[in-house]
Amino acid sequence: MPLQRHQICWVHIKRDCTAIAEFPGVSSEMGQRLLELERQLFHQWHCWREGQISRQDLQAITTPIRQAIETTLNEGSDLGFAKGETTPWASTVRTCRQILKVAPALWTFLDYSEVEPTNNAAVDEVFSPRVRALRPAVIHRKLN
Repeated sequence: MPLQRHQICWVHIKRDCTAIAEFPGVSSEMGQRLLELERQLFHQWHCWREGQISRQDLQAITTPIRQAIETTLNEGSDLGFAKGETTPWASTVRTCRQILKVAPALWTFLDYSEVEPTNNAAVDEVFSPRVRALRPAVIHRKLN
């Protein structure tokens, strides 16, 4: 199945961008930019969900945001590092490259109104209330 028919969960993308933003120097600047763009993207998506803008408006408004995200990821991906390098910058470049590999699946929610940008709804439908109740504890454990 083509990547365009999948949706990558933006919670995971935000986590990756936050990790980049926590690195020093240029990585931090890049991560902060990606997080700001992600915030803008979701602000518009929430406006659409709340009926404040049309689907066409959502797509038009988010086009430059999408382009800026992809440009930022490409800038990070294009810069190199030495083989085996484990610096924060090398990690930033690798993360940008990994996200770009699945880039078509980042935007499915903009093309199909029934697709959510996160997998929260799927988790809620698939897992029992008991499993959902454990989810915050698992997230807390992973963050600490």
